[in-house]
Amino acid sequence: MSASLSAKASDFATEVQELLDATLPGDHPVKAVEHGRRFVVRPEGAEPEPELVPLYSDGQILASLRISFQCEIDHQGKYLAISTSRFFLISPYSRTPLVRLEFVKDSHSAPSAHWQLHAERGAFSVLLARSGASTPHSLASLHLPVGGARMRPCLEDFLEFLIRECHVDARPEWQKAIEAGRIRWRRHQIAALVRDAPEEAIRVLEENGYTVTAGSNPRIDNIGKLTRW
Repeated sequence: MSASLSAKASDFATEVQELLDATLPGDHPVKAVEHGRRFVVRPEGAEPEPELVPLYSDGQILASLRISFQCEIDHQGKYLAISTSRFFLISPYSRTPLVRLEFVKDSHSAPSAHWQLHAERGAFSVLLARSGASTPHSLASLHLPVGGARMRPCLEDFLEFLIRECHVDARPEWQKAIEAGRIRWRRHQIAALVRDAPEEAIRVLEENGYTVTAGSNPRIDNIGKLTRW
């Protein structure tokens, strides 16, 4: 296991912990656990469900948030890459998800980044039945695409959804922490997009007054990354 990956995964775990501690009540230790050739970054809760973070409303447990990331070194051997991330809002009654935001880098049968809603509506079930869907009664079987690997929502977006839309308890300065984390996330994603589409990045930079000089072995656009859903 690369020492570089271990250090980068530990740094990322610290970022996640600081975000949770700044937004949600309670203490939320987050660990990077070695798992084969990858690290799993997740809250250090009680087994058998260590990823669960309690969510409160007026001080009473309302639901739980499940968080996990699988991390590896990217193909260049330089950067920490997230191969899988899962954010679930969990019902305290059935222990099943209410809503899921998932990213699976190597997904082929579904969009790599997607929402899944565990809710039902008769009109939608009728539509799916008429179209010949295999499970028309289950809206949770649908994967709603949200921008692929590069433009997908981040943990900060999911936390703000819980605070603003679900009204879970939050720290007084939660919004500052969310905004700082979102800026950091989007800067990382911009850098990844530039690596995927350097020709477009050069065009925009030159339109804005920069001069870009290509090296001896310039990268070309990674069309595969740009076309995946």
